[in-house]
Amino acid sequence: GLVSAARTSAMCATSLEPAVDTPDAKPPPGCCMKYVVAASLAFFLRFAALGAVMPYIFLWLEDNGFDVQTRGLVGALSSLASFVAPLVFGAIADATGRHLLILALTTLVNAAAMAALTLWPRTLWWQLLCLVVTGACETGLIDAIIIRTLAWSGMASAAPRTRAFGALSWVTLAPFYGWFAREYGIAWLFKLYAPLTLASLPICLVLPVRQAYAAG
Repeated sequence: GLVSAARTSAMCATSLEPAVDTPDAKPPPGCCMKYVVAASLAFFLRFAALGAVMPYIFLWLEDNGFDVQTRGLVGALSSLASFVAPLVFGAIADATGRHLLILALTTLVNAAAMAALTLWPRTLWWQLLCLVVTGACETGLIDAIIIRTLAWSGMASAAPRTRAFGALSWVTLAPFYGWFAREYGIAWLFKLYAPLTLASLPICLVLPVRQAYAAG
C-alpha cells in the first residue's frame, strides 16, 4: 500500500540523480512507465507547438506583402539552417554531455525568435533573421533525448507510441488553430507557439538523461 508507493517514489527520485560513476545502472521498477508518459506528453506539446505555426508561416509572409521569390528565399535559408544546426548542436551536446542545457538554451531562443516575428512584420531582414534563428534552434535534441532514455530504460519499443501522440496533437488541434487564426490573426499563433514549446522543457527533467548518455 502506502509503504510500497513511498518506496517506488523514492526509487524514482533516486534514478533522476546523475549516474556517471555507474553507467550500467538501470532504472528501478516502477519508473519506466513514468518515462513513457513523460515522453508522450513532451511529443504532444512539441507537435502542438509546430502545428500552430508551420502551416501559417508562408501565409504570414504573403499577408505582409512578400512575393513568391522572397518567400522561397526565406524558406530555403531557414530550411538550410534547420538542416545544419542540429549537426552542430548535437555534436556539442555529445562532446560536453550537457544535453539538457543545450536543449533548454536552444528552445528558449527558438520560442523568442518565433514570437519576435510579429515585431516588424513587413521588414524582410527581420523576418529572415527570425525564421533562420528559429530553424537553427529547431535542433531535434528533444527527439534524440527521448529515444535515448527510453532505450536505456528498456522501453525502446514504446518510442513509436510516444511519438504518435505528436501526430495526434497535430491532427486534433488543426481545426482549432484554423479557427484561432481566423478570429484573432496569424500573429497570435506565433505568440501561442512560445508557451507550448517551452512547456516541454520541465517534462524533460523527468527523464534520466545523464544516466542514459553515460551508459554509452
